[in-house]
Amino acid sequence: MTLPARILLPLLAFLALVFVACDGGEPEAPSTPTGTGTPESRVDDEPGRDASPAATAVAEPTEPAPATPTSTATGTTSAMPTSTPAATAQATEPAPASPTSTATETATAAPAPTPTPTPTPALAESAPASPTATLPGEAVPVTGALREMLDDVAIARGLDPPTDLRVRTFAAEEVVEVYTGRFSEEQREALEAGGALYQLLGYVEPGETLWDVTVSTAAHVAGFYSFGDRTLWVASEEEGVDFEGLSAEERHTLAHEMVHAIQDYHFNLRESGRGASTIDARLAWTSVVEGDAVLHTTAWEARFALDAGGAVPVGHLLALANRRQPAELPPAILRAFIFPYVTGPVAVQAIIDREGAEAANALFADPPPGTSAIIQSDLLGGDWRPEADIARLLPASAIADSLGPEWTEVESGVLGQFHLMNYLLGDRLGYPWPAQGYADRRYTDAEVRVQRAGEGWRGDYYRIFERGEDQVLIAVVRFETTLDSSQFGVAHRASLAGGQVAADSTYTLVTRDDGYVVARIAPVGRTVFFAIGTSAEVARAALAPLVEG
Repeated sequence: MTLPARILLPLLAFLALVFVACDGGEPEAPSTPTGTGTPESRVDDEPGRDASPAATAVAEPTEPAPATPTSTATGTTSAMPTSTPAATAQATEPAPASPTSTATETATAAPAPTPTPTPTPALAESAPASPTATLPGEAVPVTGALREMLDDVAIARGLDPPTDLRVRTFAAEEVVEVYTGRFSEEQREALEAGGALYQLLGYVEPGETLWDVTVSTAAHVAGFYSFGDRTLWVASEEEGVDFEGLSAEERHTLAHEMVHAIQDYHFNLRESGRGASTIDARLAWTSVVEGDAVLHTTAWEARFALDAGGAVPVGHLLALANRRQPAELPPAILRAFIFPYVTGPVAVQAIIDREGAEAANALFADPPPGTSAIIQSDLLGGDWRPEADIARLLPASAIADSLGPEWTEVESGVLGQFHLMNYLLGDRLGYPWPAQGYADRRYTDAEVRVQRAGEGWRGDYYRIFERGEDQVLIAVVRFETTLDSSQFGVAHRASLAGGQVAADSTYTLVTRDDGYVVARIAPVGRTVFFAIGTSAEVARAALAPLVEG
């Protein structure tokens, strides 16, 4: 699938959100494509506790991860999609229906998404810079046209503009150095190590890392907002910011980043995201942050912009997007990146319509516990929680003993409804989640199958073990009913169609095109177990204690 290069921007955004949730990149759990997000890491045997490396994660981007591979769905930079699910949907999909609801009392109907979604990477945040800290680039006074635009965006958002926002410009050729320089050494090391989860799920090729994605896409960044130091960074060859020279799309994305600065000023994004300790919770949090920004950027355009742009903005870490040569992005990564930008707005709009703007503001202090609350927006803002203690169904010691000597648990956590559905859709085009501007669209058979597989999700847990080059992921998923678990089985089998199949009375083993082997067993009531490993022997050994137990 070929998409405009600006779609790469969300990769970075998704990566950024991961670190935001991880206390600015301090070792914790990982947007991706997300997003988002980066996987949670754990090496202890205590069930139900996620411990993750510094780089775990969206989104946007922005996952992301988005905890993700070179082209994954996680991250700590928030980049926004310039297109929407149409890019991932089937070619026969009808034109999107125009939305009828508004983001706030000042907003008008959001434009229907264009057929090319942009991902949302999350950006790694450094510790907040002190007023005397030395930063690259040139400081720009927040005065004149810049101040006027910030004030207008704040009016559209319904909150006061920040008094401490800093704006700095840098030369376009310095973008890689400036952007990657916002990552700490610990964050970089975590990104270099990240990728196992998304490799095993089939999002990226074996051996790809999150740092590879970050560096390769940094050249496409024209600006970003970093809440680590509350600074809006803009690439510019001139002194200051040339507002007259900005296109409608560039103004749109700059306004989007200003919304993030306003969010940060009022709700402290670093603290807000800190409680999101799994990739599922982080992607849900990213969806609130980006969904709110998308809705209120649209409100600003409707009220103040003379020339409203129809593209979806770039996101919390990126402000302006350069138009470069097209690049290939796997569908699973693209979906993870765009999720916060096209499904997040649907969820945030739903709670505004239902309970008002203050209820949406409250989500920053009490973020949703998982993506189910974004996908099924009636759960948002309530007391819904995933089932607890599911980790106990994957006894780490027994699995390690079954795998054999030298196998070590390197990561664990919760995938969540979004990532399970995304995994089931695999390389197929499509977008089975609610999307801004697509409320009345017709879904394909594959999308409907994946929707049914995710509907009854009540919780899950995964563990990843490694020994040298060998890897295996073991997952358990709990559903509301046995019908739900059987529907997951139907979708899982369909997702593996075309692979080499070997089956016996207990296991079905399917070798994918990338060489990984998926091991499936029959559902146990409303509970599903599966494993993905570097060989059939490894995948079987990982499931053996669960079969025998």
